[in-house]
Amino acid sequence: MDVEEPEAALVISIALNKKNEASMKTAHTEIMTTLVSLCKPSPGSMAVPFEPVRERMVELYGAAVDHPDFCKAFQLVLDAGGHDSPHMKDLQSFINAHVNPRLRKMRWEAYAVAEYPVEFPKVRNAAIKWAYRQPTSRGWCQLPPNIGYRFDSGHKHNMRSLMEHIEQAMREMSKLAEATLDDPLDQQVMKSRVRWTAAVDIGLVARVFAVQKTTEGKTVGQQSDDLLDECAKFLAHRVREVMQMRCQGAISAVAEIDSKIYKTALLWKDSGLLQKAYKYTVDPDFPEKRTGGRWAQQSGREWERSA
Repeated sequence: MDVEEPEAALVISIALNKKNEASMKTAHTEIMTTLVSLCKPSPGSMAVPFEPVRERMVELYGAAVDHPDFCKAFQLVLDAGGHDSPHMKDLQSFINAHVNPRLRKMRWEAYAVAEYPVEFPKVRNAAIKWAYRQPTSRGWCQLPPNIGYRFDSGHKHNMRSLMEHIEQAMREMSKLAEATLDDPLDQQVMKSRVRWTAAVDIGLVARVFAVQKTTEGKTVGQQSDDLLDECAKFLAHRVREVMQMRCQGAISAVAEIDSKIYKTALLWKDSGLLQKAYKYTVDPDFPEKRTGGRWAQQSGREWERSA
């Protein structure tokens, strides 16, 4: 080899060092689109076996899907409901609108979010959206922080109850966007809906990521209360924003909110986060007008300040 191909060793070395770049020559977004299309649960069992899907993906994309964490991406898609899942359609809409696959590559390790409880599909998607929107390093997206312990009711740093409220808030904000920005024939309106929904999801999950695991003098209950209040203010700002987009300055945002989403707000009565967001939306000064040391939900329950 040294006589006939003196540069062979150098070529082999470069090829080995660049295996990740070579495997990602096919856009990650294209691979995920194909994976979603293959995850069609059978009507009887509602299951999709992994091995046939993996074999087909390897046949199509080779080394690009030959990764231990590829099964996590499969799990994410299947847990969301597979091919016809609204959650996967939401993620695909976001990727189509905001991700340039030539500039942003996602590592399979990012799909470790599939290990979050299955009842949190919106939070899972929000973590992926967050990763896509962060500054890249040599074209690779950042990995979302692991917040699995926040869902574990047995962990001393868990915020399970608040995470349930955040999941519900993401769902309700999606419904609000669909009701407010609804014009399938207007591409700009549809893009605005995708952009607004993504901003809500990313904003909420980013606030969860920002909470330090070390309490620094605060109990977990106090951290939860602070995060609840911060998320409520953020949601109030976003609700005002979407209502202004709807009315295009014709009437005041508060009047529009009162007249258009009052019935929706009644459905929020069991969520401390959504109720507080609604209060901030229609009356930004409401915390100063309350009495007592705690803010009580309309359902009669309270957010306790406990560790």
